[in-house]
Parts: sequence; structure tokens; C-alpha cells
Amino acid sequence: MGDNSASSSGSPDTAAPNTAHHSEQEINVLITGFGPFKAQYPINPSWEIARSLPSTLHLPPSARSPGGTKVNLRVHPRAIRVAYAVVDAVVPGLWEGEDNWRPDWGVHIGMAAGREFYSLEKRAAGWGYTVGDVEGCLPDKAGVGGEVLEPGIGVEDVVGVWKGMVGGADVRASEDAGRYLCEYILHGSLGFLRGEEREGKCLFLHVPAGVAEADVERGRRVVLGLVEAVVEVGWEGGEGEQGGEGEKVVVKGFVGGGSVRERVGL
Repeated sequence: MGDNSASSSGSPDTAAPNTAHHSEQEINVLITGFGPFKAQYPINPSWEIARSLPSTLHLPPSARSPGGTKVNLRVHPRAIRVAYAVVDAVVPGLWEGEDNWRPDWGVHIGMAAGREFYSLEKRAAGWGYTVGDVEGCLPDKAGVGGEVLEPGIGVEDVVGVWKGMVGGADVRASEDAGRYLCEYILHGSLGFLRGEEREGKCLFLHVPAGVAEADVERGRRVVLGLVEAVVEVGWEGGEGEQGGEGEKVVVKGFVGGGSVRERVGL
């Protein structure tokens, strides 16, 4: 009986090498959320969703990872204040790593007050920030010149996979991150990562304004689905034009559609 059982699941000679070869890959993913935004949003759903996430996510075997994937989710321990100077100060430390924990890639989460859907942003501009933060301040790069940076992954490809992992939630790609703190932190992170092996490995997710228990739980499922979709798609093939050596060409002077004031709820 013992011999028959072993035979049905493969011989001992082949089972051991397969187990060793298809070991579980392990990745570290950074997650952040923002703090209160104006008087009408004393609770920011991005932070409520971020802090509800588990510390570990185990994904099943796939073509990219036959042994499955262990995702270590590290949520930044504090909600990030909706202030340009705070973002400037915080971003380097997020990526340099703390207590020997270094993220492989990350997702910033923020609120889009005028949207009833979840949107993954395709780009972030380095200019045009003309709406003051919660302290009434503007960033140094609030002028009319600069460049647009894009995540190093096919955002539309991610959304295509993501839609099948969120239980019917409305998830979309977006080309307008709002020219406010959400777009600002994405641009800051993408800029910080330039020139290293993690270049382009940051995303921004906009979530609706709801903070009820059901809203937070839905947002939690959406974020976990996004992480799984990114792992499935992989970071190898980013969107956008490519240079002669396969490097992304930075798009100059892109202007996103829509009103900044409409996007931030002013």
C-alpha cells in the first residue's frame, strides 16, 4: 500500500528535486496611507484600509512562481500628513528601509473624494501643483516645467488581471492623479528610485471616500487583489515608449485631464 501511494504522487527520486526547485519566492511590499484631509474628511479611508491589511499574504503557485509567493506587507506605521514638506521628508526613508527591511516595490494609497471607484494611476507629473496642502503651503516644484514619471509595469495589464480578483469591485486605470499630494508622493517615490534596480517599482491607488466598515473591508480586498495582480503580471514590461536600450522615455509636459479642484474635492 505504501508503494502504491508513493507511486501515485511521483517517485521519491523526482519529488525531492521538484520541491527544491519550486521553492516559494518571497517579496517585500511597502504600503502607505494618508492622514486627515480638510474638515469634512477627519478620517482618511486610505489609512483605514492600509492599517487593516495583514502582514503576510501567501499566493498560490503560478507560471511566474511555481512554488507560490510569500508577500511581506509592511504598512508605514503612521498616516502620512497631507503636506508637501512632510512627503519630501518621508519618501527617502520609506525606500531606504528600516531595521534591515527593504521593500522590493510599493503601493501608496490615497483618497479621491469625487470617485466612486478604485483607480490605479498611470503617471505622475513633477509640476503644476497649485493647490495648497493642509498647512496652506505649496511645494518647491509647483511651477510649469518638469517631467512625468510612470510606473515600470503595464498598468492596463495589471487592471485586466485585477478585475478578476476583487469580487466585482469597480477598478480602473487612470491618467489623472490630481496634481495634489497623491500625485506628488507617487512622483517623489518614482524619482527617488530612478537609477537603481527598483526603478519604476511604485504604484498609486486612489480609493473612494467611504470609511464605513463595509467600505474598509472592500478596500482591503481591493488592495490584496492588486498585490496579487502585480505579482502575476510582473514588473518586466512597463508601459510607455521605450528608448534604444529598452529604457523608458520620460514624457515631457504631460497635462492630465480634469480639474485639480474637482479631483481633490475643493
